[in-house]
Amino acid sequence: PIWPLSAIGVSILVRRGTMNKKQELGIFITPGLTYSELSKAYWSAAESIFDSIVENHHLAKKDNQGLVSWALSTENSSKMFPAFYLYRHSVELMIKETLALANEAVKSKPPKNTHALDEIFKKLLIVTKEHCDERVYAAQNSSQAAVNRINAIDKRGTKFRYPGDNQPHESHCVLKIKEDYDEIHIAIEQA
Repeated sequence: PIWPLSAIGVSILVRRGTMNKKQELGIFITPGLTYSELSKAYWSAAESIFDSIVENHHLAKKDNQGLVSWALSTENSSKMFPAFYLYRHSVELMIKETLALANEAVKSKPPKNTHALDEIFKKLLIVTKEHCDERVYAAQNSSQAAVNRINAIDKRGTKFRYPGDNQPHESHCVLKIKEDYDEIHIAIEQA
């Protein structure tokens, strides 16, 4: 889903110059955005980037059985980095928002100073098991493997953020990473 920026308190100002038709873009964030609102904005941006790359920059080919496979060129695969960073940050914010709400209700302390998805997701599972419907816990628990796979690629949330955290010959399946993020996203939304 695409969330309009105005729905999350973001105003955009576009100004055109008269001589060279230069555009200036300013983004003004309304104070008081929630984790949820920011998470939706990050997810929406990631979806836009991902969809654009898949639709416009892939190399598709059919094999002799008619199956279509595709790959990204090296140049275009690096364009996935911002999308994967935004997906990860969105998921992290979703988990932290859910934990903050749960911790407020049960008067416990939320996790601090961590970006490790496996750690905060384990805390979410504990809270969900103790305080939510059994089906919600089951859905979230079933996505633990996806969290573990994402965490194995990007433990600290910096893999797709800083160039020094990338291994030169490291290879990951783009569609599998996307499927894992989708699975986690859906499971957390159920809380």
